[in-house]
Amino acid sequence: MLTKSIKKEIMTYLDSDALNLLANLKGRWDCEKEYEDWNDYAEKMKESIPSSWKFVKATKRPFGFHAKIESLKVSFFLKPKGRYVTLSAKVVR
Repeated sequence: MLTKSIKKEIMTYLDSDALNLLANLKGRWDCEKEYEDWNDYAEKMKESIPSSWKFVKATKRPFGFHAKIESLKVSFFLKPKGRYVTLSAKVVR
């Protein structure tokens, strides 16, 4: 169940520097995917989340990751908005 405390954790993460990190990783991945290991990118994403969350996996499309927060699986992903990009979160069933 999506509780107020989990919502607050998610919103705090979305308001952090996570967008800049993921946008930078995506830009670099787009340029270097032929030469670099995807697991290095997944590790950077994993390092960016709070220690109370469990990193599940990184995804290339949409670019982001899944994390387990208490009993919920949440997808964090970049979402294009015209010339900009936003970081979104969605509970995955």
